[in-house]
Amino acid sequence: MPGPEANGSACYRERVAEFWEWFTRNETRLSGYISRLGDYEAEEVVSFLANGLNRAIEGCLFEIGGNFEVSLASDGDTALILLGDYLCRNIPGEYAEKWQFTPWKKAMPQGCLQYA
Repeated sequence: MPGPEANGSACYRERVAEFWEWFTRNETRLSGYISRLGDYEAEEVVSFLANGLNRAIEGCLFEIGGNFEVSLASDGDTALILLGDYLCRNIPGEYAEKWQFTPWKKAMPQGCLQYA
């Protein structure tokens, strides 16, 4: 299992904080993507969110749902389950009602976009 510094020099706690700071700066844009998924190319949405998630978990696999859902994928990798769980449990309070981050989905291709 990777140690807390497996994804660069910053410890995982710092990387998760950096992701949530990025998310806070970009939540309006992300909400716009989710609210109007049909107006955007899937690659644009996936690429944008992957850029943010890579701050915490490099190469993170995920799915996006139309109800403000982001499901991280572990594909059975215990380390990714633990890292994803930590990231999801640390969602800032102001987003916890609106957004649902889930850490335990089976892996699909990078950034699989689901329309709900």
